[in-house]
Amino acid sequence: MAFTLACVIIVGGVAVLIGFRHPSKVYVATADLPAFHRITERDVRLQEMPEGDLPQGSMKNLDSLVGRYTLTRLAKDKPFDEPSLGPLLAPGSLDGLLFAPVEATPESTLGNRLTRGDRVNVLLSSTTDKPTSAELTDVLVVDVTKEVVVIGITPAQSKTLLRALGTNRISIVRLRAYARP
Repeated sequence: MAFTLACVIIVGGVAVLIGFRHPSKVYVATADLPAFHRITERDVRLQEMPEGDLPQGSMKNLDSLVGRYTLTRLAKDKPFDEPSLGPLLAPGSLDGLLFAPVEATPESTLGNRLTRGDRVNVLLSSTTDKPTSAELTDVLVVDVTKEVVVIGITPAQSKTLLRALGTNRISIVRLRAYARP
C-alpha cells in the first residue's frame, strides 16, 4: 500500500513538473524598451518559454500586441504581458510627447472613471492671491494608478505645467473616452 501511494505521488509530481515546464510560444521584446513606447512588429519576436516561467497574461497573439504601448520599461527577451500594456493607439499618438505625473485624487481620476487612452483637458487654477488659470487641451491619459495619473503632453504644454507647479490646483475634464482606433 505504501509503495503504491509513493508511486502515485512520484508519477503525479512528474506529471505536474512536465506540465509546469511545458513550452509555450509567447511574444518577447527584441530590445530594451522604455516606458510609454508604442510597440511595433520590429519590437517583438515569438519565443518558446516554459509555461511556469511566464507572467500571468503573457501575450500570445501578435494582433493584440502591436500598436499598444508599454507602461514600464521592458528588458530585452522578457515577455510582454497584458497588465503592463496600455491600450491600442493610432500610429504617432505618442510621438513628441513628454510624460508628466499628476497626483491621483477623486477629482483628477473623475471618481476612478478615468482610463488609459482617454483625452482630457487639464485645468490649472491658481491657489495664490493672484487669480490666474491655464488649460492644457486635448491631453492623452497614458496611465492611471491609485497614486498618479500620467499624462502625455507637448513640450509647450510642459512649460505651462511647470510654471503652474505648486501654485495651482489641477482639475481634469474628460473630452473623449478611449475609443479603439
